Amino acid sequence: MDAIGNIVWVREWDYVLTKLAVDSAGSVFVTRGDTLRKYTTNGAVSWSEPMLGINIDVEGNKLIVASDSVITMVTKSNGALVGSITVPDCEAVSITKAGEIYYTGAAGTGKLLNMNPVWFLSGLNGVSIDASATGVWIGKVIFESPDFNDSSLIALIDPMGNINYVDTMYKSRIMKVCNGYNNQPLIFSQFDFITIANDGFISAALFKPYIVYWDSYGVGFVLGKYNTQSIPKLGFSVPFWNTVNGWLGYWEGTKKCPGGAPFDISYKVYDTSFTPGNIIFIELSDVNGSFSQPTVIGALGTTNAQGQINCQLPSGLTNSPNYVIRIRSTSPVLSGAQTSINLQISAPLVPIALSGTGNTFCAKAESLSVVPGSYSQQWQKNGTNIIGAISTSYLPTTNGTYKCILTDDYGCSRASTNQITVNVLPLPSATITPTGSQEICKNDSVVVSVPANVNNTYQWYKGNILLSGQTANLYTAKSAGNYKAIVTGANGCTKTSSTYKLSVYKSTASAFGPTTFCAGGSVVLGSSNNGSISWLWKLNNVNIPGAVAQFYAATQAGTYKVLTTNANGCTSVTNAINVVVNCREGDETDLNNDLINYQLYPNPANEVVNIIWESTFEERVEISCIDVLGKTVIAQGVQVGNGDQNYKLNCSNLAAGVYIVRVSVADGVVVSKRLVVTK
Repeated sequence: MDAIGNIVWVREWDYVLTKLAVDSAGSVFVTRGDTLRKYTTNGAVSWSEPMLGINIDVEGNKLIVASDSVITMVTKSNGALVGSITVPDCEAVSITKAGEIYYTGAAGTGKLLNMNPVWFLSGLNGVSIDASATGVWIGKVIFESPDFNDSSLIALIDPMGNINYVDTMYKSRIMKVCNGYNNQPLIFSQFDFITIANDGFISAALFKPYIVYWDSYGVGFVLGKYNTQSIPKLGFSVPFWNTVNGWLGYWEGTKKCPGGAPFDISYKVYDTSFTPGNIIFIELSDVNGSFSQPTVIGALGTTNAQGQINCQLPSGLTNSPNYVIRIRSTSPVLSGAQTSINLQISAPLVPIALSGTGNTFCAKAESLSVVPGSYSQQWQKNGTNIIGAISTSYLPTTNGTYKCILTDDYGCSRASTNQITVNVLPLPSATITPTGSQEICKNDSVVVSVPANVNNTYQWYKGNILLSGQTANLYTAKSAGNYKAIVTGANGCTKTSSTYKLSVYKSTASAFGPTTFCAGGSVVLGSSNNGSISWLWKLNNVNIPGAVAQFYAATQAGTYKVLTTNANGCTSVTNAINVVVNCREGDETDLNNDLINYQLYPNPANEVVNIIWESTFEERVEISCIDVLGKTVIAQGVQVGNGDQNYKLNCSNLAAGVYIVRVSVADGVVVSKRLVVTK
């Protein structure tokens, strides 16, 4: 930050034990526990060295880094090691231009010169230390003091190790002491107030807090100026940074929106009083953080030294992360040196666009759109929300002025940067009205129509095929299909009707099993369930007596059809189904009397069937098993000799049904028998 508190540059380190020191040239030296780094005045890294350190200080050409047990001196130009020394304990360290190093910790306070011990006070242990022209200030915590609970001690030690001054701050817990104006210390302490002992040359009236901060646990952090001069100062009475959530603005992580709800800013004046006629202004910088032309966002006429001022951000702020806030008074004339952290106003500023080349168009022919982003959308017509219009685009259907309300991830809303007025031409009516049912009988028809208008033109389609010459507002449909009309109004706008689906009553028949089987078998035939209410089955075009159900079991060979009727009286004859009964048991053939005694048992069978015959000479026999569709399901060859033969045919893998078992020999003798397989 510069001399009046403006942020010049920012860098983040992801480490909790980060400490820094700044030399007179503005270079920044940072240690984060395991690394020492130098930043130039513009925030660039000059050099980086691995080095263990939890404290750091710089003065003149001297740069020191300290861990809890080692103090190290390095060069400022490149971080090269100059020297190091082990110490009993080091919680804080400070160096003078002369190279005197002072350190303090739980073990005590000591001094080094040229990296060599000079003196050590074991009874004076502290948590913070800073060198001055006349010695060194040290801060020490007195935990659980009997009279005042936790308290703090400050002491001034001269270069020889003599304690020149000691005082106590009651009900406090010191965190840091820095050398301030006139060799008096600046003090950071915990708890919400500090009282100074009335004896000695230090008066309570001279101790003025600059910033008081309460965290969520009720613990206060106080920065006090401990000097002999009264310096008028105006500023925030709560911190302008957020110690929990990082750089999120004055309101400690609460996102404010342009033109949103009002909010309060707390102020306080130190070391002076306001006089009658005083006005306090809360000012907002421009988009770049400059106060050359500030915007007043709150004002209060008051002489109270502290209070709150109600403020509100303007609604038209441009997106920028650089806005800051300051406080100014008129009597006396004071401008706060403090400014808020950058506000990062992020409410969306986005234009809308219209497709096409003009603002006059047919309804739903052109669309309004907004560039997608990290926000939600709500379209408005003439200032009123359009229900359900919450996407990045919208199709206008009526005349009006349209805009889009955008809301970002923080809940900040803003209207689009422009609005568009459109003249929307109405579409003609194109609602189809039929004159009958959507299912008609064969050879019947139905008339479909759209509203007639002498200024309109019409064109009918079946599916996507243009129906030539069909340009009236009605059409007579005779076949199944999807019909629609495209209507064109006098203004040139067209509208396509919804699709009218027309069907013609028709039924079909199907078989639920093989239509070829052996005598004694059957197959179930059925009609499609398409709204039919009666059925009449036919065999070879002759009605089958009593066959009036949706399903029929056919046992005879021939051609089957079914006549169906629906609730509207429409009739339909189904497709034909041919049933074949062609299986027969083969006659025994005896050319050489080889298979005259051919037997098949057991029959029916479910696992193994025996095939027995008598052979008079050695020969090869082919055995096959054929299903009712004529497909060979078993085929095996067997070499046999003279005498009785008994071949076992495994039928355990066959489905239940009727099969033909054939035995063939090389000289052409074939014998077939029917086998029934059960399960």
